[in-house]
Amino acid sequence: MKQKRKNVLIGLSVPDEINKWIEMEVGKNPFCDNRQQFILGTLRKMYREEVEKVEETEG
Repeated sequence: MKQKRKNVLIGLSVPDEINKWIEMEVGKNPFCDNRQQFILGTLRKMYREEVEKVEETEG
């Protein structure tokens, strides 16, 4: 059974130095149209890495 996706708008207050880094990374990545896509992609990657670590320790 496919899970329903629930989109949630998250307002983030990002420090200037991180905001500048995000803007640079978005400019380098042809698959990102905006900051939100980059932030979500980065969070997904971190989430997958964390899930893999947990699965390795459990099994």
